[in-house]
Amino acid sequence: MALAAANLLYLPDECWEDVFKFLTCNDAGDDYIRVMDSLSVVSKQFLTITNRLRYSFTIPTQTRHHLYKRLSNIFQRFPNLTSLNLSGHNTALRKGDYKFNYYLLQISQFPLKLTSLTLSNSSTIPINGLRGFSQKITTITSLTCFNIKFINSTDIFVIADCFPLLEELDLSYRFPYFPSIPSIVEPLSLVLFKLRKVNLSGHNYINDNLLLHLFKNCKLLEEANLSYCYKLTDAGIASALLEMPTLKSLTFPILQNCEMLPTFTRNCPSLSEITAREGWWANNVENFNSFVVSPQLKSLSLVWNCCLTKETIKVFALFPNLMRLDLIRCGRISGKLMCQLLRMCCKLRHLNLSYCLELNVSEMNIEVPKLEVLNLANTSIDDKALHVISKSCCGLLQLILENCYNVTERGVKHVVENCTQLRVINLTNCLNVDADVSRRSLINIVAPPCNRSSKKRRRNSS
Repeated sequence: MALAAANLLYLPDECWEDVFKFLTCNDAGDDYIRVMDSLSVVSKQFLTITNRLRYSFTIPTQTRHHLYKRLSNIFQRFPNLTSLNLSGHNTALRKGDYKFNYYLLQISQFPLKLTSLTLSNSSTIPINGLRGFSQKITTITSLTCFNIKFINSTDIFVIADCFPLLEELDLSYRFPYFPSIPSIVEPLSLVLFKLRKVNLSGHNYINDNLLLHLFKNCKLLEEANLSYCYKLTDAGIASALLEMPTLKSLTFPILQNCEMLPTFTRNCPSLSEITAREGWWANNVENFNSFVVSPQLKSLSLVWNCCLTKETIKVFALFPNLMRLDLIRCGRISGKLMCQLLRMCCKLRHLNLSYCLELNVSEMNIEVPKLEVLNLANTSIDDKALHVISKSCCGLLQLILENCYNVTERGVKHVVENCTQLRVINLTNCLNVDADVSRRSLINIVAPPCNRSSKKRRRNSS
């Protein structure tokens, strides 16, 4: 028995790797790194294993002191890196791209098998660095040049020449605050026609004609992000989608009329994810009976977009297989409208109602057992609403209540007791909830700060 117990304690690395991959299968980005960092401090064995499972790394371009030695230590510690992020700072916008050129030339001296490279916050594309980098590292399929102040046609041709295997390109801006951006859509669509994903967010010169040109030439596109491209119209997007048989995900700035959603999915039958950042919806839905059901649409995000009414909510009936629905900053939502919506979208797994300031779910009397993630951050919900939610959404795995100031311990306890599968609850800035509210089965609790009332109760009890 003692020998068997000892063998369980010393599992081979391959078994631990499988365990770690299972623990992080639903995490990405910072969450993945956070979990790996936590595991790495358990033992030297875990540190070695997590180092092998680290696939991405960010190198801040702050100093060039002993850079080669520093890079050597990084690449030795993390031998399986496939993604590098060279993160610049605001000073890069003023001083040019010499740091990026220098870093890229230094990195190219190592035998890496990188597939993804990210550059951010620079004045220009580091042409010389990319050329030297691509001569040694030829496996790049994803390139991100985020917040690069000046991009021109020559840069596009250099990128195409350096990375012939490129499938993903991100040339986005944080906000469209560079109004003098020259158009790069034409050369991009001519020399990078193998692209599967493109992000041109912030390129506010893009109009309907340029979008049509892009979709006509890049026939392999699966994802297109066109946020903050305010010259696009609903009609122009619908027309361009007729040229895009492979597109699966589309993000655009303004949805002027809810009737265009079924038009988009009809014109592009492969479209399964739509995100509209802003918009104004018509109060009435005309010719509703002429619309065709679109079972392929699985994700719909309407950010600061719509005011649900008895008429506009009919559109959701056309998407019976929706699994994710974001109604961020939506207008007033009553309990009756919510029930009607959930009956039509009975397969929902993820529902985001954050910033719906007039949200009213107290009258909701429908069970939604399949709902797993519910985001109610920055809403006015109270304990009564949480009690209703705990009865209706018993299968919740994650509940986000950040900045819900009307929630108290009583409402949270209702959720904890009734949602027996709950694993994550975010109580950030829920000032009327004590930080010690928890349940043993919860894996992650983002607790509220120790507020004045809780401190006062502790002093009185002592």
